[in-house]
Amino acid sequence: MAAEAAGGKYRSTVSKSKDPSGLLISVIRTLSTSDDVEDRENEKGRLEEAYEKCDRDLDELIVQHYTELTTAIRTYQSITERITNSRNKIKQVNLLSSCLAVVTFPYRCGLEQCHSSV
Repeated sequence: MAAEAAGGKYRSTVSKSKDPSGLLISVIRTLSTSDDVEDRENEKGRLEEAYEKCDRDLDELIVQHYTELTTAIRTYQSITERITNSRNKIKQVNLLSSCLAVVTFPYRCGLEQCHSSV
């Protein structure tokens, strides 16, 4: 089995990083075709290495773009808060408008009756 892996049966690390589904396909292929515990352990090692590399890369990107990330998060929070406040104000205006309509409706009806009777 090791000769098959060296011979190109499995995708290379480079192609795995370009195609995220390639790693999953490689794992499925290894688990379904190998009867050997060693092949499974090798695949497990490759998965762990890839995970650790992704984790390091993500940490590095966060460090590089920390200012932009924090600014974006604060801006998002501010916009969300303003939207929530605006929605609450709209609800209050709608409630007041409904109350005003209920309060003034009898008066309007009374005026219309007065004008129609004249």
